Amino acid sequence: MRLRRPSWEAFERGVTEVVSDRLVLITGGAHAAQFVLNGMLNAFLPLYGREVLNLSGSELGWLFGLQTVTTLTHDASEYSGRHCAGALSNEKGDRMRRLGFAVLITAGIVAMGQAETRKVDFTQDGLEQPPRGFEFGHTAGVGRPGKWVVQSDGTNKVLAQTDPDSTRSRFPVAVLSDVTAADLDLSVRFKPISGRVDQAAGLVWRYQNQDNYYIVRANALEDNVVLYKVEGGKRTDLPLKGEGRTYGKKSEVPAGQWSTLRVVANGRLFEVYLNGSKLYEVEDATFPKPGKVGIWTKADSVTQFDDLTVVTK
Repeated sequence: MRLRRPSWEAFERGVTEVVSDRLVLITGGAHAAQFVLNGMLNAFLPLYGREVLNLSGSELGWLFGLQTVTTLTHDASEYSGRHCAGALSNEKGDRMRRLGFAVLITAGIVAMGQAETRKVDFTQDGLEQPPRGFEFGHTAGVGRPGKWVVQSDGTNKVLAQTDPDSTRSRFPVAVLSDVTAADLDLSVRFKPISGRVDQAAGLVWRYQNQDNYYIVRANALEDNVVLYKVEGGKRTDLPLKGEGRTYGKKSEVPAGQWSTLRVVANGRLFEVYLNGSKLYEVEDATFPKPGKVGIWTKADSVTQFDDLTVVTK
């Protein structure tokens, strides 16, 4: 979403309309700015006799954007633990308060307009060792848990799942321990190495735990890309928007070669890409909350991964 910065006069005019009785927040995305804005609100508002405590990501939303309005009024009983109390009544105080909120809102919009990018390329990890900064899951405890180690690929270092246990419903997962997001742009390069049952590579997002998450995977044996939800340890493929339940979409997934899998998540809408081409969209609301992100394999897939990249919104 491209942001257009309103003029100072527009800010002051807008703030004037609401600041005398209430603070208006426009809700929406921008989960990545939650902690920044909470800090800003708690730092600035007491200067003007107001208090806002630990608002959620949705409440912090797009300030003065074009989405649902949440008002925090003088009556603290209306919102448990979240309220605006007190007011400055004289003309000079009103002027100072309007300018203060204009500065706060300006800073908030700038903060939320900046996406954060994290790229993991394993260059600093030791060979034949698990990568640093990852947690490992084993969905439903089926089969062996998987073995995730850093390998060399020419002069490069990559992450591989190397355990060839052929249990069909075996899903090893590796997620970043310090990244949590709901809306994001997530991608990874992958190379299927071997597997008789499967040669799969997947991206995981909104990972709540090893039994609850979204997953999109490419399979070199089936030449298809399928998006699933894993709920309570059970994997279910999701219908494509406008096409129905087709078990994903056929697409060439070359074995022994590097490809790039990508998913863009915005609310309940997910866009799926392979090697730069958009394949389809899926809508689902099973897991709306932020979760961890990572990679996934199935059954006896021995697969290499590199350049895991997440852009949080």
